[in-house]
Amino acid sequence: MASKKPSLIKTQKLNSQSSLDLLRDVSALIGGKNAGAIVDLLIDKKNINEFIIAKKLNLTINQTRNILYKLSDEGLVSSIRKKDKKKGWYTYFWTFNSDKAFLLLEKTLLKDIEQFEHQLKSREVKRFYVCKTCNSELTEEHALLNEFTCPECGEVYELNDNKQSIQEIKNNINRLRKKLDEVISQLGLIDVKKSKKFERDKKKLWLLYERGLAEGMDPEFDIHKILFWGIKMLSLAKNYPSAVSAGISPFVYSKAKRGVSKYKDGEIEKIAQDLTSMVVRARQGEDWEIVLGQFILGF
Repeated sequence: MASKKPSLIKTQKLNSQSSLDLLRDVSALIGGKNAGAIVDLLIDKKNINEFIIAKKLNLTINQTRNILYKLSDEGLVSSIRKKDKKKGWYTYFWTFNSDKAFLLLEKTLLKDIEQFEHQLKSREVKRFYVCKTCNSELTEEHALLNEFTCPECGEVYELNDNKQSIQEIKNNINRLRKKLDEVISQLGLIDVKKSKKFERDKKKLWLLYERGLAEGMDPEFDIHKILFWGIKMLSLAKNYPSAVSAGISPFVYSKAKRGVSKYKDGEIEKIAQDLTSMVVRARQGEDWEIVLGQFILGF
C-alpha cells in the first residue's frame, strides 16, 4: 500500500483567538451568520456527523446542510458519506479545511486592498465636490455638468477636503494589510513562504513543486503566487531598512532579510522579471506547469 504523501502545507493547530476569528469571518462571509459557529465545532477535528452539527447549532438538518454545501462549494469543508445499513440512507461527515479557508480569505483581502488602492489613487489625483444639504458627493467633471449647483436643492457645491478621506482609505489599507500578514502567518504556508522559499535550494523547491501539483495546487493561482510573493518580500527586505518602512510584518521581514544574502546583485530583480514574464508566456499558450518547471530547474 502506497504511503500517504506529506502535505505541502503544514497546517498549524489553530487555537489562537485571532486565528479562529479569521476563520469565522470567512465562513460567515460564504455561508451566512451561522456558518461562523461551524468553525468552533469542526476545527482540529475530522469527519463530524452532520446531525451532531445540526444539534449543536440548534438548526434543522436541511438548514445545516445548506450552510455546509455553501462552504463546500468554496472548498472550506469536505465530507465523506456512510450508508446506514438498516435505514438505507446516507449520512455525511464533515471536516473543516482551514488551509483553503485562509487561502480564500487571502484572496478576498488582496481584492479589497486593490479596491482601496484604486480609491486612494483617485482621491489623490481628482477633486470632489459636495452638497452639504443633500449629503451627496461627486467628481469635478459631474459638478461641472451641473454648473456646480445641486439639481435637487439648488445649493452651490463646495470643494471637498480630500485629506480626511485619503487618511481613512490609508487606514483601511493598513488594517487590511495587517490582517493579510496574519492570514499568511496562519496559512500553513509558513514553511513555503517564510522559510523554505527564502532558501536557495533547487532540490527542495522542486520537491515542493511536485507535491503541490500532486495535491491539486493550481500552477498559476497557487504556486506562481507563492513564488512571486516570496520574491516580492525579498525585494522589500533588500530595499527598505525596516519592516515598518517596507510595510510588512517584522517576522516576514527578518526571514526575507536573511534570505537576501543568498542572492547576488541583480538576481532578485532578474527572478522577479522571469516570474512576470511567465504570465505573458502562459497567455501566449505555453503550459503553466512547463513554464514553472523550467524556472525551477534554472533556479
